[in-house]
Amino acid sequence: MSAPRRPRADPLLGADVDSSLLASCAKHNPQPTDTTHLLQGFTSIKHLKHIHARLLRSNLLHDCYLCNILLRSSFNFNKNTHYSLLLFSHIQQPSEYVLNSLIRGLVSHDQFHQSVNRFHSMRQLGFLPNHFTFPFVLKACTRVLELKLDVELHSIMVKVGYDLDVFVKTGLVCLYPKCGRLDDACKVFDEMPEKNVASWTAVISGYIGSVKTSTISPRRKEVKMKSAVVQHV
Repeated sequence: MSAPRRPRADPLLGADVDSSLLASCAKHNPQPTDTTHLLQGFTSIKHLKHIHARLLRSNLLHDCYLCNILLRSSFNFNKNTHYSLLLFSHIQQPSEYVLNSLIRGLVSHDQFHQSVNRFHSMRQLGFLPNHFTFPFVLKACTRVLELKLDVELHSIMVKVGYDLDVFVKTGLVCLYPKCGRLDDACKVFDEMPEKNVASWTAVISGYIGSVKTSTISPRRKEVKMKSAVVQHV
């Protein structure tokens, strides 16, 4: 009776690769142009690495559609971001969609400084952020309190036409008070053509935070907050 076949080490990813799974990938991907079958049904980081290796061998990491699916899935399967960053480094000429997925994944894993750095890289590559980019970068800015980037983001929003987007502007309303700029938050709020529950919550929270950190008496704090809220109703 022959000994069971051991998985072989993958020279590209440094992980053990089950030959039967790679063979299955090859069976489902007979032609280089037919690649979507590779991305159907994987349920673990090990399987995802197998597909990553297959795409590397087939020189298919220029296909941003495939890469975006892989990248987003890597964040779902991994608690840390090391493998996701490795995968991103293999992608040839990433599109804005791939970059958005990277920033979103980093923010979802509380890698706020990393996501801000990647946003700067995105700008250096000549990409303009869009309505998928802004909410996650604004969330990162709220955590790292990078005021210079806050102003830059606000300027870009106006430039690219997202200054009227309620979700994007709500992010600014959340951000400005944390940087000590409540007046700017109120101005952004007042300029919003439509306001939702999130935007109202953001501006009220901004006033509450501002009142808590001020040095005026408790009674005057209460009056100030109530009058400010009434003013926006």
